[in-house]
Parts: sequence; C-alpha cells; structure tokens
Amino acid sequence: MHVKTGDRISGPRGKRVAIYSTCEDDWGGSEELWARSIPLLTRDGMEVTIFKSRLNPEHPELRKLLQLPGVRLQETTPTLTQ
Repeated sequence: MHVKTGDRISGPRGKRVAIYSTCEDDWGGSEELWARSIPLLTRDGMEVTIFKSRLNPEHPELRKLLQLPGVRLQETTPTLTQ
C-alpha cells in the first residue's frame, strides 16, 4: 500500500513501471504526457522501462529521460542494422 505524504508517494522500493508507446514518430503528444510522470516515479525509487516502436536515442527529450536514475529504453521494432 502506498501512502501519500506531501507530494511524494512512499511505499516499498524496487517497484517497476513499464510504459509502452506505439507512436512511430520520435516524439508525440502521448510522449509529452508520460514523460512528465517519469521524474516523479524515479524520485520515489521506481525503475521505469520505456518500450517504444522506434527509438531515436539522440532525441533531446529521450536524452533528458536517460539522465534520470532507473530509466531504460527498449525499442520494440528494432531496425535491421542492429
């Protein structure tokens, strides 16, 4: 059970969250929404894995997310060059 304390949620550590996006653009409206939740989740010790159809690891917003502790990116439709 999580208990809200101020603007943080306290609970057991080691929790994981998966975000799955099928947006094939580098960045879209749904990315704007879920990306804003990631700093709050990682601040409370959660690990976040982002599954996305196509990843551009050079995109500035993805680069910002990768700077946060516990954030991983996983491409679900890898290119033939990988």
